[in-house]
Amino acid sequence: MNRREFIQSGCGALAATALPGCLTADSRPVTFGLVADIHYADIDDKIGRHYREAESRLAECVRTMNGLKPDFLIELGDFKDLSKDKTATLVHLAAIENSFAAFNGPRYHVFGNHDFDCLTQDELGGRLENNGALMTSGHYAFDVKGIRFVVLDACYDSNFEHYSCNNPWD
Repeated sequence: MNRREFIQSGCGALAATALPGCLTADSRPVTFGLVADIHYADIDDKIGRHYREAESRLAECVRTMNGLKPDFLIELGDFKDLSKDKTATLVHLAAIENSFAAFNGPRYHVFGNHDFDCLTQDELGGRLENNGALMTSGHYAFDVKGIRFVVLDACYDSNFEHYSCNNPWD
């Protein structure tokens, strides 16, 4: 099972089992939008990946979410991909974060392995915002309508070394 299949089946199972638990005491449901594996970069396409189209696709997602008005929007990692060099990667990271920032509500990030191909945790987190604050850690929690959401950074190898900045993750 690949990552996409895992997320799809896991989200379906989670929704089926957890939906009744997502109601607050006053029975208002918590709603949220998910987006994953954006892989934005200025590089040629590979089979199944359209790097340069990612920014416009995210902008479309954000417009849709702004119309739906969920309680928050979260991206589940691989926000960007490696560009020609570190400088270009940072430029593209700023561009894709700017597109994500167009969401009219709280937004959050989860670190993905491709996010660290040439960046450290501090370099990446210092350029991403979670609900208006810079992302200082890949592990954090936030509350929405009395429900606690916990985010974990899974970008560690079997020796508990972080994938940060060229630590091979394959």
